[in-house]
Amino acid sequence: MESLTQKNNWFYPRAEYLYKHTLSCALITTALMCVVGLYLWNTSQSPLVGYWLALGLINVICRFIFVNYIEKKFHTVRKENLSKTLILLSSAFTSFIWCTCAFLFINDSQTQTNIFIVITILGLISTVLPVQSTYLPAFYTFSFPVFLALMYRFYQLDMPAPALSISLCFLTFMIISYHCHRSIMQSLELATNSTKLVSHHIKKRKRAIEEKQKAIQTNIENTKLIATASHDLRQPIHAMGLCLEALENQLHNPEESKLILEKLKTCHSNFSDMFNTVLDVSQLDLAHNNPIKTTFDINKMILTLINEFNLEAKKKNLHIHYRAQTHYIHSDPNLLSRLIRNLISNAIKYTHSGSVIIECLHNEQGLLFQISDTGIGIPEQYLKSIFDINFQIKNSKHDLNSGAGLGLAVVHKISDILNLNIKVDSIINKGTCFSFTLPYSEKPMESSIQPSNTRSSSINTKQPKVMVIEDDPTTLDILESMLDNANCTPLLAQNSEEALALLKDKEELPDLILSDYRLNKDENGISTIQSIWDVLGKNIPAIMITGDTCPLLAKKVRKSGIMIMYKPLSKGLLSHALNRARSFSLA
Repeated sequence: MESLTQKNNWFYPRAEYLYKHTLSCALITTALMCVVGLYLWNTSQSPLVGYWLALGLINVICRFIFVNYIEKKFHTVRKENLSKTLILLSSAFTSFIWCTCAFLFINDSQTQTNIFIVITILGLISTVLPVQSTYLPAFYTFSFPVFLALMYRFYQLDMPAPALSISLCFLTFMIISYHCHRSIMQSLELATNSTKLVSHHIKKRKRAIEEKQKAIQTNIENTKLIATASHDLRQPIHAMGLCLEALENQLHNPEESKLILEKLKTCHSNFSDMFNTVLDVSQLDLAHNNPIKTTFDINKMILTLINEFNLEAKKKNLHIHYRAQTHYIHSDPNLLSRLIRNLISNAIKYTHSGSVIIECLHNEQGLLFQISDTGIGIPEQYLKSIFDINFQIKNSKHDLNSGAGLGLAVVHKISDILNLNIKVDSIINKGTCFSFTLPYSEKPMESSIQPSNTRSSSINTKQPKVMVIEDDPTTLDILESMLDNANCTPLLAQNSEEALALLKDKEELPDLILSDYRLNKDENGISTIQSIWDVLGKNIPAIMITGDTCPLLAKKVRKSGIMIMYKPLSKGLLSHALNRARSFSLA
């Protein structure tokens, strides 16, 4: 059985069906009244006929007003009680008109007139039955009083046979109206379900088309990216080759060799930046549906990024201004960090004097993040193009130090993933300001785990030991040298077996683990690090190095409590990662 709520939900489709046929029913009723009125006037010429026809005219006018009101208000003011009242009043008024006809014009002296009136009324009821059966109270309100009036009038005239016949007709009409109502409701439900199904398929198809178009657009952008970035990626490789040849010929000249080496380092740095950015753009296309959001303090993130760029800013005599204050937000910290890092890098790159200002301000929408500089500015006609992949690559100077120009393309993609609306304001030779609003959040509950003072003391007072797990001997040697220069004691292993063997010496327990993801013998860095944690009985800080930029892998690594870094790895990035991991161990 239908619940009361379900029945109420079906009222408006039924009512709307009634409204659509109200005028046609009114015209039929009026036509029949005119026919009956002419017949009665010709037979009796009673003034009551005129009064009765006047009532019919009033009924038609009321019906027109009723329909006109419903057409204007039905879809905007869906008041169920009002609609029901209007329907029932309209049916009751029509019923009253035909009841008066029965009492005024049916008599025992004019059998032919009586038959004509009864047949006309039954014909009218048969006509409106299919329409009013959609809402049975309306049909009962109209037909029930009319049948009662006819039966009562014939009994009053001592004519039981017509009264009995009318009572049988009444029962027949009631049964027919009930079955008609059920059929209409089933049809209405089927039509509604079909409409919902079609609507669902249309929406599904529309989403599929949008996703296809988005995939095509992404593919086009990536094709443009590879095509336009290929020259810029070849440039530093070509320059590095020339530097190596020049260095080979200048090994006897220390001063010249040092200059060439500096140029070689610059070329390598530019190539790494370009290559990493190209990978970032491709990785973000895969990560679009997988942001890992959490609640965190953005203040710590900004301070870490400022510390990362301080040296670069000092080289250009720039000042980075930021008022440190705790702000908790809900977002993906890794994606947001990459976005802000690119904005800071972009600000420093195009600012030759002055400062870079970072601000976090509360507003009604959340936390407003702003980064402004005193740089060269952006011409107004280019403000809509700066996030395009091709925009900065198409520069006439092809300056290697300018990078691939993809930083803002990465910013744009991340902003789409995190649903951030980035605004840009810029004045030529005055500076540029990027801003967006982040969702503000309450401070999360603090962890019950307290820092270990003994552990902190040991890291601060002695040279930290770093276990390096790398299956490539050349890379292992280079990492050993880099760690020596970073005042760390390297513990070297090429697989998990060698790493676990090092743990047997209790004096060589590591403070930090640095592991490649893909190792020999079908091993991986996650399982190896977890094996070391099991032996030590605690989870010491660990960093995973990989060239696989799959978002699912990154999610798996972070879920394991391991930091992740992507190849190629530079000395600066390694030092930064070691500092973060060591500070993590103190937190």
